[in-house]
Amino acid sequence: MILAVVIGLLTILSIIQYQSIQRTSVATFDRELGINTDLVVSALGKPVYEFNVSMIGTLLDSFLVNDSIAAIEVFDDNGKSLAKRAESKRLTSLGMVRERKLLYQEEPIGSVSITFSDSFKEGLDDRVGAQILEVLVQNLIFALLIMLTLGILLYRIVVRRVVQVSRALAEIAEGSGDLTLRLR
Repeated sequence: MILAVVIGLLTILSIIQYQSIQRTSVATFDRELGINTDLVVSALGKPVYEFNVSMIGTLLDSFLVNDSIAAIEVFDDNGKSLAKRAESKRLTSLGMVRERKLLYQEEPIGSVSITFSDSFKEGLDDRVGAQILEVLVQNLIFALLIMLTLGILLYRIVVRRVVQVSRALAEIAEGSGDLTLRLR
């Protein structure tokens, strides 16, 4: 019964740790998407304001060096596309698109749409999977240590005394036992 309680508590602990890792990974994923998006938005403000299409194209090409970005499109304040770049081998099936307004001196001047690649999410999923595996291994080791400790205690407290009583009764049954012997 004690073993079942310990296993139940470890299971609950594992579930809580798993949920915590999931929440942390979602927050990390959103934060990383936000950082990448903010970087793009901050770099594009002035070129869009000046309608410097060649500079916008150069910046978009430089952002596509990042494996996590599959496509970027920049729009003016009327919604007209100024430039678009895409890396076809990185196009996403998860639909991870971030859109942000472009500002220059606190005035809206357009917007940018960034499509993130599946490898970005997969990389994060791999890290989360490794964390979950690590937690499960730690909990398994902890459970084994508890079971070993409980096994030793059970043997010392119960089994050893039962064996002593059994030996004493066997000696008494053979006729050579000491009837004045105290069993503890």
